[in-house]
Amino acid sequence: MVSLADGAYIVAVPGPGAYLLAVTASPYGSRMAHVTVADGPLVHDVELTPGEVDAVS
Repeated sequence: MVSLADGAYIVAVPGPGAYLLAVTASPYGSRMAHVTVADGPLVHDVELTPGEVDAVS
């Protein structure tokens, strides 16, 4: 996936449920987050910091 010009992104999922969102952009680090999608759109901001890695278990 590629972000839009303003950094926003749209991800389509098959349906409501729990998902693991993983974002990576070079030279920035990566972030992961557990998100729960309901029946409508979900807004989830991801902030990347150069060289940072975020581990989710």
